Amino acid sequence: MGKCKKFATALSMGALILPFGAGYAAAEEKPLDCTDGTMCPGLGIFNIQAGYSSSQPAPTGKVWGKVTAETVGENTKTVEAGTQETEFTYRVRATAQKTAPTHFSISLTTTGLFERGYRIYLTDEHKSKIKDSDCTLNPKKIPAQGKATATCPLLKNAKYFEIWHEDPGMLDMMGRYVINTDDIPKAGTGAAADRDLKIKYSGSSDAPASSLLSATVNAGTWEGTFTYKVKPGAAGKTVKSAPKITVESTNSETAGEVTGVPEVSVTTKDAPAPAPAPAPAPAPAPAPAPAPAPAPAPTPKPEPGPAQSPESHSGPEKIIPDQAAATQQISQKERLPRTGGAAAAVAAAAAMCIFAGARLKKRRN
Repeated sequence: MGKCKKFATALSMGALILPFGAGYAAAEEKPLDCTDGTMCPGLGIFNIQAGYSSSQPAPTGKVWGKVTAETVGENTKTVEAGTQETEFTYRVRATAQKTAPTHFSISLTTTGLFERGYRIYLTDEHKSKIKDSDCTLNPKKIPAQGKATATCPLLKNAKYFEIWHEDPGMLDMMGRYVINTDDIPKAGTGAAADRDLKIKYSGSSDAPASSLLSATVNAGTWEGTFTYKVKPGAAGKTVKSAPKITVESTNSETAGEVTGVPEVSVTTKDAPAPAPAPAPAPAPAPAPAPAPAPAPAPTPKPEPGPAQSPESHSGPEKIIPDQAAATQQISQKERLPRTGGAAAAVAAAAAMCIFAGARLKKRRN
């Protein structure tokens, strides 16, 4: 008698629950056909209705391909000594990739008596379980009258979506539903579908990668440019350097630091040679020394005149006037300036006169 009361109570509860559950089922879009199972809709008052979720998982593939970097314009420069820095231009690119969803989701609506957990997976056309086809349920247990979402891998050979008792030892299949991938709504947007790359770079040879790169997207290509400054080395030296470029977002094939960034080089010219010192002014030429005056010619000795015999004089009267005349001549010549040979001649004449006078005086004595 007690068992009959419990059964009647269950029937009455089912009658109350049925309209509530039917309301959830009616709200689902594109309900899936249930071909087998103890809880297929329409088989009783306890059922599970399944339908594709209106919001599907975003693609998990990478939106952007590999990130690359290249120089724009010249990549080698020569600068004057003393130059503080020189600039180069780099371009960073990434190409968009075609992405496809890897999972799909199904909404489940239950009408039952207890909160329960389930095992859910996909089977092929032969109703055999496909490898790696397990689905996740959120929440893990469905309320007696509630909803849950099952997320499953999107497999080409999947034909059925099956719900089983959570205990593997219980071979109770609650429902087998036909799935058609063409009917799955398009994937929504999410973190994996974010099309904005976040890339940082170093603006100079002695700076970390801390500047956020701005870019534009044109015809499926993400592109940004930036200026890279290099500090030249000492005179005659060459400095080679490359910026650090780091991908911080997770939606590209490149993660972390970008490899293969080309180097740039800066060569500093040799310092100019110092200007030569000016030549000293030439010393003035010494004045020519005056020519020495010629030495005076030596006075010639008078040659003795021929001896005069007493007979050659007519008498003292004649000699004396001759002596007086000679003396007078000598006196007149002495008044004249005597230079050089003239003085010598005067002296010789005077000596002759004196000599003659002496002889005459001697003869008189």
